[in-house]
Amino acid sequence: MRMKVKKKLLIICVICLLCIIIGIKTLYNWVQMEVVKDFTNELPHHNLMKTFLRPVEYCNSFHHINSGEEGDSSISGYSLELVHMVMRHGARTGMHRLPGIEVPTLSCKIESKFENISHFLDRTRQKWINQKNFGFDSSLYPNKNKCQGSDLTPFGMKQHIMTGRYLQRKYGNLLNITQLHIRSTGYTRTYQSAVAVLLGFLNHTYLSLVRINRSGEASFCSPSLFSGSCHCPGADKLLRKAKKEADQVEREDIDKRMLINRLRGVLETEISVGVSVFSLIDVLMTFACHAIPLPCSQNQRTCVSQSHLDLIFKIQDRVGKQMVSENRNYIKYAHLYLHPLLEEMADRMKKVARRKPVESFVLYSGHDITITPLATVLGIHNGKWPPFASRIVIELYKRTENKMHYFIKIFFNGEDVTSKASFCKKKTLKGFCKLKYFLDFVHTHLHNNGLESYEEGCSSTNL
Repeated sequence: MRMKVKKKLLIICVICLLCIIIGIKTLYNWVQMEVVKDFTNELPHHNLMKTFLRPVEYCNSFHHINSGEEGDSSISGYSLELVHMVMRHGARTGMHRLPGIEVPTLSCKIESKFENISHFLDRTRQKWINQKNFGFDSSLYPNKNKCQGSDLTPFGMKQHIMTGRYLQRKYGNLLNITQLHIRSTGYTRTYQSAVAVLLGFLNHTYLSLVRINRSGEASFCSPSLFSGSCHCPGADKLLRKAKKEADQVEREDIDKRMLINRLRGVLETEISVGVSVFSLIDVLMTFACHAIPLPCSQNQRTCVSQSHLDLIFKIQDRVGKQMVSENRNYIKYAHLYLHPLLEEMADRMKKVARRKPVESFVLYSGHDITITPLATVLGIHNGKWPPFASRIVIELYKRTENKMHYFIKIFFNGEDVTSKASFCKKKTLKGFCKLKYFLDFVHTHLHNNGLESYEEGCSSTNL
């Protein structure tokens, strides 16, 4: 009789324990969903949403972040083994200043915007800061009342929390998402963006265990793979020549002088004809992406309008397309600059094929100067300046039917661009591209662009 009672009590205890665990998990998911619901209420300037999509595309609305084709393969016999993701940081304040335009004041009190998850940050922030091999200090996670130049804004933080939630939905049942490798450049905006992705991607149980590794280069070159040095004077020289050519193309653009004259009239101030379109977008989109009215003249009689933004992006897109498709110095630079990252990805994929243990999800938190050359090298760039929170994802699949084979799929901001990649054109099978084609590309792309090797290209004085 006593044994029966004990068994009943044990069963009741087990049931109660399961209910508590389920209740905690449900509460956690509910909190996360409430956060996500709050995010959808903040979008770029509502007037821009109505009639003009190009600035919205650049700002990168939550709706766009929350959709994509990654992880959608439902073809039987294929299993997802590894994901590499390279991303640009989220929306930030401008890094340039222009005459006649007063810089908008934005709050970078990020934690106050996330009261229902701030305890996650409190638990994990100091742990990450204290990691000896990380080398970051508390300045990389500022919590300021006023944003300074190039700071990640709460809008930018939300973009990447949404990115993390999107990735969790896509990969949560396909990968062991606790096997992570996270790298960030040494800037607050990229570090905070990586933290934000993790907040959305991981259960808080695993969050405190994550290590974020620092990269000294926006190319994510690993010194251990290249004789202890990632310094590449050859790439720097090519970039200077490429920028000089791009500046000349912009100066000769038929719309550039008209644009400057129109802005001078609107703002009633002197703007140099030599000001770059990059600077104009950098300043003006700080307003547009954060729902701040576009700047006006001092007496408020005339204001920058959507038509001005239209013209600015029209010029930028033309210059960008020429740079990534015709500017040989830039194309050669991109191949040389990104070769170490391609080698690292290829090495990790080969280890998977050899059944060696590697991380299943690898995140590189970088900049537009990471995304643009990578997209150029892969042959998937259309010349547009990559939006905030842009991402390039490369998935590695295993097919076990008959004989084991490995394939990749490539995505640019959620769009499947596998068939557009230079080494996969007219070679895809059911939407997949053989891993062999990528590995062969990594082995030969420098030579095909007039460079004998990475070491030779970096040290060459004849570029």
